[in-house]
Amino acid sequence: MRHRTFHGRIDYVTDGVGEMGREWFTLTAHGNGDRTSRTLTEMDDYELVRDVTYTVDRLFRPKDCFTRVMVADRLVGTGWCRFT
Repeated sequence: MRHRTFHGRIDYVTDGVGEMGREWFTLTAHGNGDRTSRTLTEMDDYELVRDVTYTVDRLFRPKDCFTRVMVADRLVGTGWCRFT
């Protein structure tokens, strides 16, 4: 299995408020050239939680994507698409 994986966190910060959200991400570069991004986002002021998994091919053309969004602990939407 030949792949590389990178992890990180992005903090959403504004003047006067400080941190108002955060996003954890994982990027995987697969041996065949595909790239997969996984993110978990929390936005405090909207009480939003978003999960996204998105894959592109070696030329960065989309292959598939899944998204799930919750606001105030209520599911407001999901989506899945596959590009052929």
